[in-house]
Amino acid sequence: MPIIQKGVILTFLKNWIKQNGGCMKKLSTMFSLLFVLIILQTKGQELFDLFDFYRVTSNFYGVQSNGQSIIIYGSGGVVIRSIDFGKSWKTIQLEENQNFVGSVTIGKDYYLLSDKCKIFVSNDNGESWIDYSPIDDTISYKMILNNNKIFVLSKNKIYVLNDDLKKVKDYFISIDTNYFDFGIIGEKIIFPSGKGKINIIDLLSDQIESIDLTSKGICTDCDVPKILGTSEDCLFLSIKSSTYKFDGKDFLKIVDPPSFSGVFATKNDVLFEVFSRFDSENGFDVLYFYKIDYHNSKNIKINKVGYDRYIRKAKFNHLSFLSNDTIYAVGNDKLVIASYDGGVTWKVISNFVPATLSRFGPKYACAINEYAQFFVTRDGGTTWLPQKNFVPDMYSLKWNGNSFCLDTSLSFLFRHYLFDNPNFVVTKNGGDSVEFLHVSQLYGYQIDGVTTPQAIKYGDKIIFSFPGYVDASWKYSFILLFNNNFEPEKRIFLDSVQILFLTTYKESEILAVVKYYKSADQDIHLLKSLDTCNSWVELMTLDFFKPEDSPPSSVPFILFQDKILFFFNRYSNSTKFKGTLFLIDVTKLTYTQLFSEDLFDILSALVLDNYIVLSGVKFSFSPITAKPNIIKGTLDDSSRNWQNITPKTTDFDAFYTIGNGDYFALIGSKLKFNQKITIWFSSPKNPSGTELNEVKQSNIFVSTPEPNPAKDHVRFRIWWDKSLSFEQAKFKICDLLGKSLENQVLTFIQYNDYFGILDWKPSNIEKGVYFLIVTFEGRNKVVPVLIL
Repeated sequence: MPIIQKGVILTFLKNWIKQNGGCMKKLSTMFSLLFVLIILQTKGQELFDLFDFYRVTSNFYGVQSNGQSIIIYGSGGVVIRSIDFGKSWKTIQLEENQNFVGSVTIGKDYYLLSDKCKIFVSNDNGESWIDYSPIDDTISYKMILNNNKIFVLSKNKIYVLNDDLKKVKDYFISIDTNYFDFGIIGEKIIFPSGKGKINIIDLLSDQIESIDLTSKGICTDCDVPKILGTSEDCLFLSIKSSTYKFDGKDFLKIVDPPSFSGVFATKNDVLFEVFSRFDSENGFDVLYFYKIDYHNSKNIKINKVGYDRYIRKAKFNHLSFLSNDTIYAVGNDKLVIASYDGGVTWKVISNFVPATLSRFGPKYACAINEYAQFFVTRDGGTTWLPQKNFVPDMYSLKWNGNSFCLDTSLSFLFRHYLFDNPNFVVTKNGGDSVEFLHVSQLYGYQIDGVTTPQAIKYGDKIIFSFPGYVDASWKYSFILLFNNNFEPEKRIFLDSVQILFLTTYKESEILAVVKYYKSADQDIHLLKSLDTCNSWVELMTLDFFKPEDSPPSSVPFILFQDKILFFFNRYSNSTKFKGTLFLIDVTKLTYTQLFSEDLFDILSALVLDNYIVLSGVKFSFSPITAKPNIIKGTLDDSSRNWQNITPKTTDFDAFYTIGNGDYFALIGSKLKFNQKITIWFSSPKNPSGTELNEVKQSNIFVSTPEPNPAKDHVRFRIWWDKSLSFEQAKFKICDLLGKSLENQVLTFIQYNDYFGILDWKPSNIEKGVYFLIVTFEGRNKVVPVLIL
């Protein structure tokens, strides 16, 4: 049965209401039809289809400019662009299975080469792209523009294309190495073809010449020549740890660069190099930018200072002069640095080594790693910056990895230590700078190594809970109260209690989930404090552990509205376990088991409106295998149906999520290959197709309700023409007779100048069909919703 599109439903209702005028009583005859329409609209719709996803992790392989904009490109289909000379950047997410390895410009048009032999073209400064497949091969490596022709190196050929990407000619090549590169000098294509071998293709005669470097007396037992850079009339080559200038005929040995580990670029027949060296004594990288002056046989260090931020173990992939003074270098882990004075000083534009992550809304996120690097993004993950200051002692210490991003200004990293050493690194300005702290109240105590500390903001206070132990019979917790300058004000000792979860609740309350060690059953309890953790009231006992269970020491918790989600692996013996999910209703003081499945390792839970999304790994035996699983269910206690929404084609071992609501992070890991994680950020999907037509016609679009049918919470996504002010918009809920409902809680949050979210919490109404009416610019927008 086909799914009825949103535009069809909205158009049907609009026309029907227009035809029937104010006679809203006739709507009662439409109840059954509306019910069918709404169910059809919801049926089959994947939860993640409501969102756009774009990667915020990538390795960058190149940079290009057409004089009006700058693009930087890399792995995972990621392109970032700037139209204000590098002051601000925007992510353009192209096909994720494409890794971009080269680019050229013809006029103002960009041509971008992927390793899958596709070429993407943009004629609007990199905002939109069209892909072409002019290359009949499996892998492509490099693209060069020469005499208005595009040359592309693939595994088996070098292609010559015109600006319409029509093939002019191709050359079969034979390369006996895994190193693929080429350059063009005048009318000659030059490329390494194996150990001690260079091939030359004459573009005028199409003849191929092979040069044996051993016979030239350049080297014995030669390795593969490497191209360092290309100018109009020469190539710079690295051959057996020596450097040569090659003009297509003769080899001239020149001074070696200071390092062969960096990346090179040429300007005016001069070779330049940028590289980074890790200072193991101080724990950070030092930047070097050199001019290789082969005329005078010396290397000239140009940069006067190093990085302006804390960088560790940088790996550059590309260096480019965008003008005489503007130089960009890009590399792994979203590394981008730029110089605007010819290389004397350098500015870090981006660097992000994936670490413990927190996300706050559409633009801001922070991450902290074990080396006390505080990464911050303020543009939704397009660029990231580590902090500016670095103190050697700070980074030579081993940190426990207990990091906390409490809001857009305050983050800290905790290090457990028994003696008088620094144990906190704190930022109070959103990661721009950090400082050491010595909190003596924690010296001399041991951490249990299993239960993690907790930290929350409470008014102008910072509350930090520290779990410790002496032996198996004596466990305890500390609660430290800091002021907003992170100065300790009070320490509270809790004997034989471990705090598993700590959170603020309704502004004036603090909730804690704790485990008692003096009681015989060692159950989990929900506590409440009204006096900043000085005293506690027990609200309920969570006696969900069975006698045969091995209770976990640490349980992940999520607070949303008046509910708490917690999940853990329930062990009944050494080999079998059940991934289990419980829901606590704080107002009703009840808890319910929502999910339990054998050999399902729950890694994270995400709450989206009335849905719960569990991410984890499903294990199976004979033989033992593990595969990623993402499933969704509802918060309705009567529902136990979970739908698998894992991407059907994936090479990730596991997925997990960070955050809740519309702006969350989806993280994929490839543990078996020991690779770094991949992170995507979500954003509410912009309308498309019939939705965009609706926006153009009426200056406003309201999404289908989420969920629909609904029970106690409904969400509407609203887009409008950004040239108009939405501050005068009015919202109301009407019943089938057109009567406006009183005492309904409608909350609207505007995220930018064209998008916002409206939440409705139905109260004291009967089951049935209702209508959201949005009045804006003299027009009404009507959206039906079914309440069960």
